[in-house]
Amino acid sequence: MKLSIASLFGILIGSSSLLTSAYAYGDYDDLDVRSGVDYHSERDLGFDARSTIDVPFHPSLRAFLEDAATAHTRRALSLDDSGGLEAREIVSLNVIGGGKQFYKWFDREDTSAKVRAAIAQDGRWDPRKKIHTLHMGKSGGQLARFPDHFKISELIQKGDDTIKAECY
Repeated sequence: MKLSIASLFGILIGSSSLLTSAYAYGDYDDLDVRSGVDYHSERDLGFDARSTIDVPFHPSLRAFLEDAATAHTRRALSLDDSGGLEAREIVSLNVIGGGKQFYKWFDREDTSAKVRAAIAQDGRWDPRKKIHTLHMGKSGGQLARFPDHFKISELIQKGDDTIKAECY
């Protein structure tokens, strides 16, 4: 069998090509490197990995989602700096005044000024009508005056469902 320099050179080039291509993407063999692109870029910038939550593998989707929701809630509570996480209470009240009547959602911590602004910015309210006094109570019963420094939570009682806006 005759061995020429050209065939030997071809075998050498072919084998070196195979070896270099096999090691060209060595970083992608590790799953952590492939899935942690955001982590590495944030780590290089000096930030903690805030966008990741560790959830172990589960054979069913339902179990995975339940565990993911629990982990997300636990993480959100651990990031809370105030120490007391309080749910916002929202109430739907019937707004009457200025020839209009509609329902609007309010936060129980809204003051009279915020309630006036929310009503005035609502598209159903007539912008030509200016509110000078607010009253709150039951829709068919006695309505109490809503002073400027009070919050809805300090005035609302069981059954209260109406805010009456007196305009000028």
